[in-house]
Amino acid sequence: MDEILAILIDQIPLGIITYSSNGHVEYVNQNFHKYGIIYQFNSPVQKSNLFEENIFPSLNITTELKEIIKGRAFEKEIRRIDTRSGGFISLIVKGSPIYDGENISGGILLIEDLKVLAEVNEELKLKSKVTDDFIEKGDEFLIVTDKAGDIKYSAGRDNPKLKLSRKEITGKNIGEVFNSSAKQIILDAFSNAINYRKFQSIQFDLKTENTITKVSCRIDPIISENGYVQFLYLIFKEFHEEKKEAETKPVIIAAKSEAIAEPFCKIDNEGNILFANYEFKTKLNFPDIELYSKNLFDLIITGSEINIKEQVLSLTPGEIKSFPVSIKNFSGTEEKINISFKAENFENEKPQTIYCYPGKVFDIEDKSRPSIYSSLFTAAQDGLAVITDEKILFNNDAFACIFGYKMTDNLENKNILELVSKADLQKIKDHFILKNKGLKSHERIEFLAKKKDGSTFFAEFSVAAFKENGSSLFVILAADVTERKRTQKVLRESEQKYRNITENIDDFLYTFERVGKNLRPIFYTSAVQKVTGYSQDEFLSDARLLLKIIHPDDFTEIKVKLGNLLNSPDRVTSELELRIINKDGNVVWVRNKVNLVRDANGKIQRIYGLVSDITLNRRAEEDLKESTENLRKLNEAKDKFLSIISHDLRTPFSSILGFTDLLLDDDSLSETEKKQYILYIQESSKSMLALVNSLLDWTRLQTGRIKFEPERINAKELVDRSISAVSGNALKKGIKIENIVDSSHHLFVDKNLILQVFNNLLSNAIKFTKRGDRVTISAKASPVLRFLQFSVKDTGKGIKPENLSKLFNFDTKFTSEGTAGEKGSGLGLSLVNEIILKHNGTIEAKSEFERGAEFIFNLPVASAKILIVDHNKRDRILYSKILMNIASEYAVSIVSNGKEALERINISPPALIITEHEMPVMNGYTLVKELIKRGFKSSIPVIVLTNKIERSSREFYSELGIEHIFTKPVNLRSFKEAIEKSVRKGIMNHNHST
Repeated sequence: MDEILAILIDQIPLGIITYSSNGHVEYVNQNFHKYGIIYQFNSPVQKSNLFEENIFPSLNITTELKEIIKGRAFEKEIRRIDTRSGGFISLIVKGSPIYDGENISGGILLIEDLKVLAEVNEELKLKSKVTDDFIEKGDEFLIVTDKAGDIKYSAGRDNPKLKLSRKEITGKNIGEVFNSSAKQIILDAFSNAINYRKFQSIQFDLKTENTITKVSCRIDPIISENGYVQFLYLIFKEFHEEKKEAETKPVIIAAKSEAIAEPFCKIDNEGNILFANYEFKTKLNFPDIELYSKNLFDLIITGSEINIKEQVLSLTPGEIKSFPVSIKNFSGTEEKINISFKAENFENEKPQTIYCYPGKVFDIEDKSRPSIYSSLFTAAQDGLAVITDEKILFNNDAFACIFGYKMTDNLENKNILELVSKADLQKIKDHFILKNKGLKSHERIEFLAKKKDGSTFFAEFSVAAFKENGSSLFVILAADVTERKRTQKVLRESEQKYRNITENIDDFLYTFERVGKNLRPIFYTSAVQKVTGYSQDEFLSDARLLLKIIHPDDFTEIKVKLGNLLNSPDRVTSELELRIINKDGNVVWVRNKVNLVRDANGKIQRIYGLVSDITLNRRAEEDLKESTENLRKLNEAKDKFLSIISHDLRTPFSSILGFTDLLLDDDSLSETEKKQYILYIQESSKSMLALVNSLLDWTRLQTGRIKFEPERINAKELVDRSISAVSGNALKKGIKIENIVDSSHHLFVDKNLILQVFNNLLSNAIKFTKRGDRVTISAKASPVLRFLQFSVKDTGKGIKPENLSKLFNFDTKFTSEGTAGEKGSGLGLSLVNEIILKHNGTIEAKSEFERGAEFIFNLPVASAKILIVDHNKRDRILYSKILMNIASEYAVSIVSNGKEALERINISPPALIITEHEMPVMNGYTLVKELIKRGFKSSIPVIVLTNKIERSSREFYSELGIEHIFTKPVNLRSFKEAIEKSVRKGIMNHNHST
């Protein structure tokens, strides 16, 4: 079927060219070359540039070809072209873009006959109708589509049973042609053909009224040089359980080429490759696009003075010539082989078509034998035989040697089954029966064979059935596959061993290989799903998925490291530690060990990687680091605590002991003196108690023994509570405290700890101000996103410049007397600093001595909400988890459609909306329009995150002002940047509007 399809593509009555976005030709089918010769216009070759040369002398379409890259298709008619046969013909030229995802990767140009204006040569007519005859007279129906499934061309007889009519399906999508049961099977295979870049063969039942028709379909993707799918061929036919006997094949070589599955190709008399079977392409390791642009004579190196081209062009009908040569494969290395040539289609005694068989040396059989034998190559290295009624009619020497016979032994009339072991006799009989009836069977069959001496070995038959003069004949290609079977067994055992190893370890392996200009994934072990949550197929179908799941905060650093590795010709190994976000939205730490295989020029040919989940190790390291840091802080706290106890507590104790000694020992003290001493003792005790309380609070903060429980709190109410706590001292000194914090501000803080901050700052302000002074507390938006900036300002005596740096430092404990002689512990502001740092905020002091002081600090506002609008429950859960990791400062809320979103927004407007495009009840596009109508759009930014979106829908969103549209799965780095940019813009718009 591969060969038939390849021939079909080349012989289809259309000239086909595909080219890249810069105009370079990527693919030209053979019919385009034929049109060029017949109708006398230029036929471009691989790599030529369509933007720089004009194909049609009578029509310049260079401008139109360039416009295709911008998305503009065209259609033009070329009238009255002279043909070589003396007639005239008109052609239609059509051009359209080729899309790779949402981007235009190149263009396709089609040329088709319009109308024959005069009689042309019969042979020419026949050639131009090869494909039409093949399809119209058979039961196949051909459809050509683009990657999106839109039907570009169809050929074949209309088939009502298959619901296929060229007129009715033209312009439709392949998904619109069939009913639901068949549609899903076809679309699944269509998708697999694109994703895996391999042909798909399917069978299904097609129901039409009261009948059921069995249908087979083959879908072949046509791949560009850059590795993307350009267009697809779909061949439909009715599938029958039994077929009629194969028609007689007049030339044995046709039957043999199907049966032996050995490499061969067809070239013209210039050496241009017209067709190559799968085995030929595999032998030379050439992709289609590269092979069909080559000249076979350029690939052959004779190693002598023999001119292969001259020798081939001197071939006579029926003559075979063989040469020992070296031939270049796709990688540029040389392979030594024997190569044979046979010519057909002579014109003026000059061969027009030549068949080439690498790996064989053939001779012509004795002309006295019947015509059927004259086509067999008796000197083939592989065993060849022809049988009828299980009797050997003819065999070559190689066939005899395989079964242990001498070259002089005559196997004619020997029963072929005598060469088969008893255990596999029935298997071989059944195979011949199937072949004789033309029923579906394997092209090759392996069996246990028997040699002349009775020993057994593994052999393989490739069998083709045909008829000659009314007789049923079989052409057999035989090979000894014992060594191959042994090797296969060893390989299977080895593969199983390594498969067991790779499937039972938590690490996964992957391989990237160069395909053309790009490195593409070719292998992932199944453990990749354990680590990432994504399957092997998902990684193989998306070459960039391994990069997409990198945590946004690690992406830039990893990109630099990878760039340094890939661009340094002398480096072949590296080890990277990074975070990824798995399919469930969780953060996973991984270690990626990379090994590169470079060619002699340092160009990367392969990448091998080993990825290990090191999350538990990293957590253990972080726990150990945190524990070590806590121990260090505890040790420092202990030292500082002991230092303060040994120094600062001694002073009040000395004062207390001194005055108690006087009260106890000095009887001459007056009542006034005694009362004064008792007041001194009281002040010292209070000072000591304040110092001890501050020390206890400070050490509990340092050691984590104070519970940190942030919650949403109204900022104005919190300040009012603090003012109430210190209002007694303020009234006593006649100081006014003013709270001008707006009631709309909400903080996300630990209420008790922040109350202590305001209490300390207000107490200090009261302490250092005089009667009639004023203390003001205010708040405004902080330069730091998601924080509020507070100010506690007084008009008191201020702080000297040299003392400002000592205020918040525990080591340089600073204190001074208040305006009424108040004492302090010197630790209050250190405690305030620790509490604010605990909330990820900062604090600073500003002052002019004798003119007052101002303390400015930041506290986090209550987390803004992000609203996810998506009807898919799994996606809602996944992306809410992802947001918790890449935007942890936001609370996430979820709804299932646009209508529910509007209801939620009216109650509590979020900071950002992330919406799916396709949803029931109300889709994303309608939701955005409703937001605009209700005046929300300027203050609530919207990001579209969707599974599927058409190009036109993207344009509609852009017209509504939506800047960010992502397709799932999303690149996390880009997604995070879009979130930050959108929220910042929303806040600025909100502040501007208020």
